[in-house]
Amino acid sequence: AAAARRAQTVNNPVDVSVQLGLVPTRNQRLLGPPEGATWEFSDDFQPEDPWVQRKMLKLCEDAIAREDLMVMTPSCWVMDFRDWLLAVKNEVFPTRHFHQRICEFAQSDITLTRNFWMKDGRVAAAKIEFTLRVSRDAAAAAGMEVQSA
Repeated sequence: AAAARRAQTVNNPVDVSVQLGLVPTRNQRLLGPPEGATWEFSDDFQPEDPWVQRKMLKLCEDAIAREDLMVMTPSCWVMDFRDWLLAVKNEVFPTRHFHQRICEFAQSDITLTRNFWMKDGRVAAAKIEFTLRVSRDAAAAAGMEVQSA
């Protein structure tokens, strides 16, 4: 059912990007244009923790499985990373060598690097993207329906 749902296309679909490990800076003005950085890395994001890796994978799997979210195209590097670990490194997911393995994984396809913010050779933040089966030109009610899901 999920594959058939993803096969449906829409014109001008909505892209959603889930940012992990980024938080807004606290020194921004309430009104007016931002001054300086608008975000910073969160010390709470620890992707080397196997439970965090499992949660990122679950985020992808749940979003794809939930029909009410209308995911048409997932861009979930975590699922690809899990498969790569097994196929290339003969290792199970999650890995205790996350930062080393993610760098090796990213070298396998240069486009993967757009999913990570690195700091001192470690993943400081990451993103997971989905294209929804909702048109940017749809009525506001359609967007509100997806947002409430």
